[in-house]
Amino acid sequence: MGGSSKGDSAINRRIKSFDVALKKAITSRGQNAWVDAKGSWAITDFNGSYPIFYDAKQPKAGFSLSPWSFGIRHGSPEAWKSLCAFGGLITNQAFPQNIKRMEPRQAGWIKNGKFRFCSIATHQYRFSRSEIGNLSSASRRIFSIGVEFLKQRLNHEKEVVLFFSSGSDSLLVALMLQEAGISFRAVTTDYGWKRYSEHSEALLNAGVIGMPLSTERITAQDYWSSFLAIHHVWQDCPCANASSSLWHALAIKSLPSQSGVVVTGDHADSLFLGFAGMHQSMPNHPEEYWKKEKRMSLAEKCARALPFPRKSDQPEIEKLGKMSGAEVEKFLKHTITARRKELEETPGGKDLPTLQQRGGQIRAGIPWQHNFLFVERALPNIRFVSPFYDPKMIQFAIAMKPSIKAGNGQPKRIIHFLIKEKTGGTVPKKANPFPLRIWTFVMPLYVIGKIPADEKVVLLMAWVKNLILLGQNYQRLLSLAAALLWKKKISEGSL
Repeated sequence: MGGSSKGDSAINRRIKSFDVALKKAITSRGQNAWVDAKGSWAITDFNGSYPIFYDAKQPKAGFSLSPWSFGIRHGSPEAWKSLCAFGGLITNQAFPQNIKRMEPRQAGWIKNGKFRFCSIATHQYRFSRSEIGNLSSASRRIFSIGVEFLKQRLNHEKEVVLFFSSGSDSLLVALMLQEAGISFRAVTTDYGWKRYSEHSEALLNAGVIGMPLSTERITAQDYWSSFLAIHHVWQDCPCANASSSLWHALAIKSLPSQSGVVVTGDHADSLFLGFAGMHQSMPNHPEEYWKKEKRMSLAEKCARALPFPRKSDQPEIEKLGKMSGAEVEKFLKHTITARRKELEETPGGKDLPTLQQRGGQIRAGIPWQHNFLFVERALPNIRFVSPFYDPKMIQFAIAMKPSIKAGNGQPKRIIHFLIKEKTGGTVPKKANPFPLRIWTFVMPLYVIGKIPADEKVVLLMAWVKNLILLGQNYQRLLSLAAALLWKKKISEGSL
């Protein structure tokens, strides 16, 4: 389907002349920067922040920022399998049949009736040994990179809101915003459920850095209204991510004009080894950690960096996609095996922490940050940004000395070190950040009327099973509702 064309002088000139716009796109995530008016050529940034689509079987149709510009399509078998196995898309296959997404860092064009693609060399930032080899200096560099990114991205924005939780990531981003001199409002949530709410802890953290903090109450009705709003617009796949509807609800309440920028601390966990499973069964003592790490083969390290997820039990969605559980299981194993091989062959460090960082980029959804995109498509005048998606931040984090990354088994060790340096204290994270498990008990009150009559029974049966299991199947129920709403949008057939 096309190939490299380094000798194509016309496209190389275009890439060169587009360099300024591409650099702007990297920091601003400007949605309209990369496809020409005729759709005859396109370019993607470092993270593939906005996916660019093309019809794999119809080059004449060109490139587009919307998968629906090619007409109504049912979901592809590969995409349905990905939804069942992983809860979303982790390949370049878009959900509509035959529609593909360009890889990040690519130029694409049409020549002689065929798609052509070539890789764009990513700018490689240079870091000194002292910056990447010492915990204190590395933490200061992380902070300065974040401040620099936020200045570039937000200096001319009139409405900036920080989504503030009780955790370390949003606290660090708040400190970066203060250092950058950005005018912003910090907003946190209150759910009315003390067990789940981070409200009290967030207020304490805000007080530590002298930051005013406003509170927005989010209810089950707010959540499901946002869930429906996200699926009312044309998405390239069902939105089964639990956080997206929460972000949509909070964005509407904190930005009544539905215009502005939302800043989050998203992606710090993947980049700085914040997930508990990354340290599971590894010794906390540094010397013992590295002894065990050195005994591991490259394949064993990659298996830890990209573990097989527990197969999502989604018989209802499998039926919607007209496939069997065995087909989904086979797809899951094939995909993870291929990604592990890709990880093994990626140039760079082969130590466990670095491989986990690189694997984290895949697991977090880089490229194609759909958690943000779902909301941005429903609220087109609001943009989400996080300094932890900055290419320079990602390159620096991966370049750091392995011993700094692994530390003593503490998740996000360097982030906690930096918080302590800035505030003198630590930030324990509260689990169960919002009560979705409880909210699914009342989901039918808001969603069932939007489901086609012949499929209401499917959703109600899944809801009853979730009730019997006291909410343990809430993610399965959410995924099913998203798939049914997406399928309904297709059946309506109007763009």
